[in-house]
Amino acid sequence: GLSAGEEFLIQGLDGDFEIFHIHADDDVQFAGALIDHVTVHAGLAQGIEDCGGGTALAHHAAAHDGDQRQFIMDGDVKGAIYEGILEKNGQDKKSGAGQYFTPRPLIQAMVDCVNPQIGETVCDPACGTGGFLLTAYDYMKDQSENKEKRDFLRNKALHGVDNTPLVVTLASMNLYLHGVGTDRSPIACEDSLEKEPSTLVDVILANPPFGTRPAGSVEINRPDFYVETKNNQLNFLQHMMLMLKTGGRAAVVLPDNVLFEAGAGETIRKRLLQDFNLHTVLRL
Repeated sequence: GLSAGEEFLIQGLDGDFEIFHIHADDDVQFAGALIDHVTVHAGLAQGIEDCGGGTALAHHAAAHDGDQRQFIMDGDVKGAIYEGILEKNGQDKKSGAGQYFTPRPLIQAMVDCVNPQIGETVCDPACGTGGFLLTAYDYMKDQSENKEKRDFLRNKALHGVDNTPLVVTLASMNLYLHGVGTDRSPIACEDSLEKEPSTLVDVILANPPFGTRPAGSVEINRPDFYVETKNNQLNFLQHMMLMLKTGGRAAVVLPDNVLFEAGAGETIRKRLLQDFNLHTVLRL
């Protein structure tokens, strides 16, 4: 069996490999190359079997080669591995990747509050690595056994937008490895604030960027907005208010100044209170 703290080498069939730190108390956690087949060196296969109480990480393929076994990972495992990589990278302050990664416990709490239902459409207009969309998918996927509803959930219900090409790629892969958007990626590479929303949605979940728009961004020309401002979070808030269907729900992470800022902030708050049912403001 495995002992907590042991390390194992996992090598992909393409020749790439990484060393993984294994926690063997209740489960086996590892992250690395996102490939269908991995070669697991001596000890890990038995170790996975010996770790009771954890999720089955892989099933055996028929091939054996000396002290090595072939494993084929299912989609949930590959998705979990990828999420682990994104989370680890998001916690690295030097990389700056944290701006694209919202802590998963916060996402889960927000999804629980809005209670998305299978058959509804969900959008994140500043999706980063896709955590909100993925958590919403996990929340809805067991709500129905109806094939049409499940196909709609996997291929049409979710939509994300981000204006950073690499981040769009990461989000698309994250969803793909969880079985979402296998025909076409639900993530679009564009600036959400450049144009009016083309469709309205039932649910919005988002943690939009704060501050002013980055240098070089296209000037915003949105006659549908309630007020003109260079404040990024206020513009995203207006955009999301205009995206919601009647009866829709939204949970959004925003900085404190949205609650107190005069001028444009005051105008938007008035519209929010007059035209929407502002249910909860939770200060963290």
